[in-house]
Amino acid sequence: MPKRLYYRWKDGEEMDKNTVTALIDNAISNSVDVKNKYQMQKMKLSWTEYKKIAEEFLKNIINRCKLIEEYEEQHKLSSVKPCGYNAEDRMYISYFCKSLEGEMMKWQKKYYGVRDHKKYSRCKQCGSIIEKTANKHLYCDECARTKALERYKKYNKTRSTTNRKS
Repeated sequence: MPKRLYYRWKDGEEMDKNTVTALIDNAISNSVDVKNKYQMQKMKLSWTEYKKIAEEFLKNIINRCKLIEEYEEQHKLSSVKPCGYNAEDRMYISYFCKSLEGEMMKWQKKYYGVRDHKKYSRCKQCGSIIEKTANKHLYCDECARTKALERYKKYNKTRSTTNRKS
């Protein structure tokens, strides 16, 4: 936000000091909320567990990866112009990043017990992945139980106070 505001000011937009300060403070408070939200969604893995999982995924990705020459021979792409060294590197890096992201998403679904072919959303309270089964399914099973318990306690409390008044 500060960078964007700076470039808008540099392009000639008139800005009030108090307004700019308020916008920056608002952006900072929003970023804290976003940070807290994503920290709730973070899986509880130790570094050694993560390294072991990532290493296994990378081994599988490397085994599946084909060299450009093999791919061209298999698909008979002789009309393809040879790409430069940087383009080839970028292609491999892109392949590794996308494959690793896909593998992690599959593993994360398995970690949270979501079936692979189903769509998912995140729990509003703890941020864990939940399977989308209905439009109003907002909480994981554990958080849904605690919410129901809170509602039940609140209901009993209001019911007991109305019984005392009458």
